[in-house]
Amino acid sequence: MGINYSIDADPETTAKAMLRERRMSHKHGKEIAREIKGMTAG
Repeated sequence: MGINYSIDADPETTAKAMLRERRMSHKHGKEIAREIKGMTAG
């Protein structure tokens, strides 16, 4: 059972994450995503 995305993301510039069976508010999820978005790999 895979995840289907509507676009093919560039693996050089894209990271994917998923959280299952954990409770988290939408606000907290958006804050975490904003922090991750500003990070650089290396």
